[in-house]
Amino acid sequence: EDDVEDDVEDDVEDDVEDDVEDDVEDDVEDDVEDDVEDDVEDDVEDDVEDDVEDDVEDDAEDDVEDDVEDDTEDNIEDDAEDDIEDDVEDDVQLDSLLERRLENIDTFEQHASRGLEVAIDQLTDMNNQKIFSDDWLILSEPDEQDSLIAKGYSVISTQYLSSLNKDLIRVEAPITFKSDVDSEKLLLSLNDAQIAADLNHIYQLSAQSTQAYNNELLPQKLMAIHSPAIRQRVGIIDTQLQPTHPSLQAVNIASKDFSENTPISSSSHGNSVASILVGNSTDYAGLLKNVDVFAASVFFDDGVNGQITTTESLIKALDWLVSEDVKVINMSLAGPPNNILSAAIDKFCQQGVIIVAAVGNNGPHAKPLFPASYDCVIGVTAISQNNQVYRRAGRGEQVDFASYGVNVRAADFDNGYSNVTGTSFATPFVTAQIVSLLPAEPLNAASQQTLIEQLITFTVDLGEPGKDDIYGFGALIQANDVALQN
Repeated sequence: EDDVEDDVEDDVEDDVEDDVEDDVEDDVEDDVEDDVEDDVEDDVEDDVEDDVEDDVEDDAEDDVEDDVEDDTEDNIEDDAEDDIEDDVEDDVQLDSLLERRLENIDTFEQHASRGLEVAIDQLTDMNNQKIFSDDWLILSEPDEQDSLIAKGYSVISTQYLSSLNKDLIRVEAPITFKSDVDSEKLLLSLNDAQIAADLNHIYQLSAQSTQAYNNELLPQKLMAIHSPAIRQRVGIIDTQLQPTHPSLQAVNIASKDFSENTPISSSSHGNSVASILVGNSTDYAGLLKNVDVFAASVFFDDGVNGQITTTESLIKALDWLVSEDVKVINMSLAGPPNNILSAAIDKFCQQGVIIVAAVGNNGPHAKPLFPASYDCVIGVTAISQNNQVYRRAGRGEQVDFASYGVNVRAADFDNGYSNVTGTSFATPFVTAQIVSLLPAEPLNAASQQTLIEQLITFTVDLGEPGKDDIYGFGALIQANDVALQN
């Protein structure tokens, strides 16, 4: 609505200022603006997507024709005609004015149409966080579906999550909560010890930019990490990988798609993350060998928000990875808090799964993003080669570790390489170091804590002494730099 109002307001004001003398500007601009804004607001609120363009055209034509032809005294049309008639006496050409006015009707229509499409597509919750649809998600005990139906809910789909022994149920919301906060509060009230309920939120990639590559910024040259002696599994939740890329051809990759919609993302983001972590070719060296990759593809292009994924896709991807006995999962993505994602991640952490996530690139004053901000998730920020924090990286208690994420050489989606920047690409450095430290026996709460304490010994404290909001516990950087600073 704001976009539509602003666009129509700008066009009407410019048109009136150019075509009508000073004595008509105040009346025409204010009155025509109010008329058109009211029409567009009513169209958006009443969801008349099919006829909003016709309404705007009719209203604009009527306003112009009434300004020229009518002779009433109580509204803007009278004022406009009186003023224009005065202008005609001063040799203003009415026919020319009408022609120019009508030429702008198509522009009004286009602005209104674009604004309406954005208003419809960008659904948000009561905290203005983007969501994928007005359906509700419920994570509950198995066989809870019948109980929900008995309570009046219309079940759209149900999927059993073996890793959690829970059902993920999508239900139709009783009413469209886009404009009904009470409906969303009703959904959130369903949360208790056995049930998690929330909206299907949108999550985005934590990448910022790409540049021409530099051979000196190969991951293994930036930081040398010992590959695990025992073959390990690592999970990547990201865009779809391209295993034919030269840096990934020698890597054992198991892939599965969980994207909510089509087309599946063709972004190089997943390739870049995977190549930093395990890439291996004659001209490229990633951080680890002796590792099997389980890649969950979750991103798609929705045409409005770009490359996105959803809560439902993330939950299904996590369930698959944990069911495949993957103990370390890289999530270079970020988004809003979600009760279902929180409940699932908490259960996975209790099972010994370590989740490493990017803190995001919304700037140092941005609100905390998730999943990095969940207590048991390891949040990663990015630093440059000279150990300066990336200027767009998030800050706060969610930052646990820092590592290289500025102009790092990584695979693109074709057969080449580029330098990438963002907290997304610092995350696999921390993931790789954790994989290299995994014990032979399964992780539990005590051994996870021991591993984190061991990880801290590999860092350099770049900020305030101890854990801080910029670098966390410290930065994982080149081993020689660590030895020098120690």
